[in-house]
Amino acid sequence: MPPRPRNKKFNKGGRGHNRFHAESAGEIEQRNQRLADLDEERAIRRQDSDEEEEEGKENEKEKDKDKDKDKEKEKGKEKGKEKGKEKGKGNEGSGEPKKVEVIESRKERQQREKAEAYRKRHEAGLTDEYKEDMERLAKVKKRRDDAVARKLEESAAELEVEQKKLEKMKLMAKKEKEASKKKSKTKEAPKLDKITIKKMKPPVMKDALKERGLEVQGNNKILTARLIAFEEARK
Repeated sequence: MPPRPRNKKFNKGGRGHNRFHAESAGEIEQRNQRLADLDEERAIRRQDSDEEEEEGKENEKEKDKDKDKDKEKEKGKEKGKEKGKEKGKGNEGSGEPKKVEVIESRKERQQREKAEAYRKRHEAGLTDEYKEDMERLAKVKKRRDDAVARKLEESAAELEVEQKKLEKMKLMAKKEKEASKKKSKTKEAPKLDKITIKKMKPPVMKDALKERGLEVQGNNKILTARLIAFEEARK
């Protein structure tokens, strides 16, 4: 029986037109590898589709849970509003704000009473802390007063010393001024001899005495003797 020809149009009704005809062992291995790759790709696609379906189901479940939570919240809000309305109706007639009662434990009440009693005793000056504070305050006040008094004494002593220095300087300046005046008068006045003094008239002699810083009281004889004595002393 002769072999069938290789024609793509052969046996169109079945799978015979895509049948693989291997001619060597290498081609068989290539075919097997290709079929294995195709099976692996189909398995991956099938797994991905399954995971997507599971994720879609989980997302739907979460959405349902969120919807249930929102419904519960809305119900809670409605109940709260209804309770508020009922409380408002109960307080409408009284017209007074609602008082909040603070629950205080026994230990807290004892501590509060103890603190209040200690505060009253401290304000009355009966506690040791108050006495210590007063003693410390008195010491601080005394120390400040002593410091102020010491500063005042030091400033008074410094002022006295400065005044003494100033008076001494004034006295020295006065003496120097008087001495300079006497020296200037003595140097400026011309020297006179005995004959010239005796020939002077009383007014001229008085001017000469004033010029030399001498007294001008007395008669002509006394003034003449005074001026002659002064000029002889200048020698």
